[in-house]
Amino acid sequence: MGKITRVVAALLTLGLAVAAPGQSIAQPGYYYWFGVEDEAGRPLVHAGSVRCTPYLVGTGTPAVVHRNAAATETFDPASTHAGQLISDERGVVHFYGGGDYYTYDVKCYAQSGGSGSLTGFTRRGTKRMVMNVSGPLLVSRFPFSICGAGPCASSITLPLGATIQDIQVEIATAVDGAHLNVGLGGPTGTLSNSLIHQLAISTTNVRVLRPHVVLGPAYSGQSQSTAIAHVSGSHRGALLAMVTLGSTGEPGITAVPFAECSGGLFGCHSGSYMERTHVVHQAAGVTPVFETSNVPIGGHVYIYWRPAHFRGVMEIRP
Repeated sequence: MGKITRVVAALLTLGLAVAAPGQSIAQPGYYYWFGVEDEAGRPLVHAGSVRCTPYLVGTGTPAVVHRNAAATETFDPASTHAGQLISDERGVVHFYGGGDYYTYDVKCYAQSGGSGSLTGFTRRGTKRMVMNVSGPLLVSRFPFSICGAGPCASSITLPLGATIQDIQVEIATAVDGAHLNVGLGGPTGTLSNSLIHQLAISTTNVRVLRPHVVLGPAYSGQSQSTAIAHVSGSHRGALLAMVTLGSTGEPGITAVPFAECSGGLFGCHSGSYMERTHVVHQAAGVTPVFETSNVPIGGHVYIYWRPAHFRGVMEIRP
């Protein structure tokens, strides 16, 4: 256990109230906090190095909590700037919950890659979260909200040599007909849809989405019993997927001229789809960007990546 966590835990054992610098605990029973440490037990003390989200226990629904005892600063999971609880210079994350005995699930992500979680977290439970910041597969997360005049810069930077393996989206607020694009920014001017292309954010019935291939209708003239769908697009961007559109003979979405399909099924093709990885080659790293429909949607984007062998230690240590 890290030094900070041990000291604070000892104070609580003695029945002493503990407050963050500049904080007044007007409702001490509602105050929740924990320390974040790496695998070696070292507190991640660089202010802002960890961003967290509390959830209603056993669900994927972000919890309504507050940043101050007066409940005037509400945690807003659908806001790019307010949608995260941020660690302080001591490696401590804190918030004010809805009651003395409330229970939360908390997920945290290091800005340099890495993650940790607390399941069934209570104010009387564990005060220590161990984060995986040096594993072979890391995850970086950033919130998104309305950005109709984008692209908007995310809150993370992927380092030189990072190999992007996968990407997922967690939906907090959805609007029928809304879409999300995600890409890589930086000096190369990479398109804002190079990682995610026109992914629908239209329902919260599905909380987590993985960008996928889009299959179009069957070929013209086929019966439904023998219909074979074709590749008509991909919500996975060009940096993470290679796509060849299939042919249907339908105006506007024909990849191969309809005349080449006139001989029947064997004159057409279904197209192809193959996922791939992308390596960050910019020396200063690259900041993902995003665009949304001009409606109030929100959630988080998760990027899974492998560090290069020359990456070294990125966290700032005391």
